[in-house]
Amino acid sequence: AVNSEDEWPSKYSKFFVELDDGLEFSFTDKRRFARVRLFDDPETVPPISELGPDALFEPMSVDNFVDSLSRKKIGIKALLLDQSFISGIGNWIADEVLYQSKIHPLQIASSLTRESCEALHQSIQEVTLTLHCFE
Repeated sequence: AVNSEDEWPSKYSKFFVELDDGLEFSFTDKRRFARVRLFDDPETVPPISELGPDALFEPMSVDNFVDSLSRKKIGIKALLLDQSFISGIGNWIADEVLYQSKIHPLQIASSLTRESCEALHQSIQEVTLTLHCFE
């Protein structure tokens, strides 16, 4: 939404589209870090092709999750933030699921007990679902 006194499109607009029905939209990036790329099939091209399963829409089974964690020799928070492991978990979601699971962020993933892994799996589902409900 744009106020009537706002410049349109913004001087920071990277990408502007006007549809046949007159609707217009613009991708704006004041910090000028973003890039816009168009692909025929973006799911086959990095970085999209390198994303792990979506935490909300493609949750791992508990057994797959436990197995994956058992092979990772990295701090659990760093692993949760790795978008190639699970996509869609950012800093505050990682903090929240670890807090709810009573797991220290620096604990090595492979050292977690099955019960801790199951609690973490459950917390990821609950937090992402709750977040989705508020969108």
